[in-house]
Amino acid sequence: MVSSYNTKVVYSIDYDSLVSAVSEYETYSIDDKIDYPFKSLGYGVELLASCNGLVCVRSYNCSLGKQYFCLWNPATREYKEIPKLPFGFDNGSVGLFGLGYGHKIDDYKLVIGVEARGSKDIKLLYIYTLASNSWKIKKMIPLWNTNDIRQNSGVVVNGDLHWLVLGQNDISLWSLDVNDENFKEMQLPKELLVEVKDRFLVLGLLKGCLCILVGAYVNDVHVHSELWEMLDYESQEFWTRRYIITNESIFRDQRFLTMIWSFEDGKILFTSAGFVILYDPEHGSSITLNIFDFFCNLKYFGSLMPLKSGTYVPGKG
Repeated sequence: MVSSYNTKVVYSIDYDSLVSAVSEYETYSIDDKIDYPFKSLGYGVELLASCNGLVCVRSYNCSLGKQYFCLWNPATREYKEIPKLPFGFDNGSVGLFGLGYGHKIDDYKLVIGVEARGSKDIKLLYIYTLASNSWKIKKMIPLWNTNDIRQNSGVVVNGDLHWLVLGQNDISLWSLDVNDENFKEMQLPKELLVEVKDRFLVLGLLKGCLCILVGAYVNDVHVHSELWEMLDYESQEFWTRRYIITNESIFRDQRFLTMIWSFEDGKILFTSAGFVILYDPEHGSSITLNIFDFFCNLKYFGSLMPLKSGTYVPGKG
């Protein structure tokens, strides 16, 4: 599910159809526009996060200073408007966000981390809980500066949300337990615990395992990228360098690179500077798909998860 640079348009891409089309070397384009909450307002739309068939949507009008947040199930068309946030985006800089499900508490939570205006040392964590339909300020988290978050949207593994945080000369990996709302630092490969020359690292999932795409350098020249995979999530001790990517379409510019999805056949889907690229690590080949100008993407799986709101998006699901 993606939104284009025309921020009033939301599209969907069916992954099965995508892989089938590419395997037959056909060009693939998308025109499946989706009706979404608050579309009639004509506001811009941003897809923030997705979890178990639910999507967090932000509709905004910067000139009017208005915005709306909701949880939306595209499969059932049901949506639930989220109460007004206890802050505005003009009151602080958003550093991170994520949507997760806590199995122990059987509830969904939307997390937004904010750097308070005028103070880089004050970090506020706002958490919306679906069951109570309310926000709360959980804690101050002195872990990051706004510019140090490579990917604002948290990657969900084992029920926890994950972010990469970049320091002056190092990198750290932090996770948030959705159940108890506690942060913890996770272990990275020792090979990455050195001065970070390439600050544009990519955090993602490789067949359900946490992975990191990082640039490799020789004499300060970017020669390829490496995809590292965490093999044992519980112990966090076993990482392996799964792939060395020499395909120029992938590693030439990681500033705009995002890892969307890895398929069962081993192929990996990336977006880079508005283009969508399907990479085959077995053969080192890539195909740039006929899909252009997309800046926001979400992995989405349909579900019948009810929101019990009684409000629905017009049109078809």
